[in-house]
Amino acid sequence: MIHGFAAKNFYSIGDNIEVNFVSKTKNPRLEELYLDAPIGRKVSKINLIGGSNASGKTNVLRVLAFLKHFIVDSAEKKRIAYNKNAFLIGEDTELSVVFSIDDSGIYTHSLVINAENVVKFEELRYKKKITKRFRDYSIYTRKLNPSSSKYVYKFNAELKNLKERNDIEDILNNNSATSLIALCSGFDAKNGHLRSVKTYWDKVCSNILMLGILESNPPMMMLAKRTLGEVYESPTIREPVEELLRKFDIGFNGIDKRTNTLSVEGPEYGVIHEYSNMKYSTPIEFESSGTQRLIIESELIVTALSIKNGIAIIDELDAFLHPDIFNEVIEMFASPVKNPNNSQLIFSTQNYSVMSKLDKQQITLVEKQKNGSSSTFRLDDISGIRTDENYYLKYLSGEYGGVPNLR
Repeated sequence: MIHGFAAKNFYSIGDNIEVNFVSKTKNPRLEELYLDAPIGRKVSKINLIGGSNASGKTNVLRVLAFLKHFIVDSAEKKRIAYNKNAFLIGEDTELSVVFSIDDSGIYTHSLVINAENVVKFEELRYKKKITKRFRDYSIYTRKLNPSSSKYVYKFNAELKNLKERNDIEDILNNNSATSLIALCSGFDAKNGHLRSVKTYWDKVCSNILMLGILESNPPMMMLAKRTLGEVYESPTIREPVEELLRKFDIGFNGIDKRTNTLSVEGPEYGVIHEYSNMKYSTPIEFESSGTQRLIIESELIVTALSIKNGIAIIDELDAFLHPDIFNEVIEMFASPVKNPNNSQLIFSTQNYSVMSKLDKQQITLVEKQKNGSSSTFRLDDISGIRTDENYYLKYLSGEYGGVPNLR
């Protein structure tokens, strides 16, 4: 599960922001919405990122999408694809994320990218409990020597396979836009830290890309069509995805595969509808935007819920959805019965009625500063907010900030 993350000079984020999902108390008010994490922590399993339009909510969530790409898919990349803050082009970008993949300990992955889009510093740390003490140590560090433009690196003894390689220096120096995890996890021991971390992040589900949102890049209709095919051909998630879509009462009955088509791209997948015991199939192009997005999100939701400690990161979770469906998705992650794997939901929305169902520690608001940069604060950072307040109504009244100034 993700405990929190931080970013500086990343898209609309200027000065450092910190987003924290860890409860400040051992017994939070809505304890059923928190998960037990290593080292006595309680981490929220439902986390709202809110704020007005264009405040930077998507960019805050994009930090996690970028880190997933960097950790999993950056091997052999020649440049780091992202945007700096428009007013900080010549300064370093700093990113970090704290997470746990099991009950053993907590990882912290930290990254500094310089103005030339080269990894200036990268580190993976691990903290675990040993009897009555905690041990916090570095698994690896690599730091760019500015005078030689070569990496100085240090590996913990647990990375024995990497330390014994004679070519590791050349590998690192020839891949300055790549995460060491993505680059070297294949050299690690079977259950080693690098392999485990890469496998964990590879399973993180999100509708956010590094440079956009899935539903707009490619267009939502094309993505929904691709999703139908992936779900139909997947024996593990097809049935639960179809069951979920039927539950949403959109006239969906199943996914249809048609091979007798003139398409050169292979089989076509459509949506089966059933009314009055009569069935018919329609191409995805004829379905509404809401149905198309539900198909996309259902795959993300079912996949995340099916994985132990799975994670779904969804931008604009409520877009095109009826409020009842939106609330049902929240309930799926909140309920220990529907979420037996303790999966985590991190999402943005403009449907703030959900605030009334959450603890103030689960609500992070994003505001745009006068210089155009995004800043964040957790609701419990504001002094004087009681646990029994109606957060929804007070947010709408503007008491907390994070709302548009329409005057």
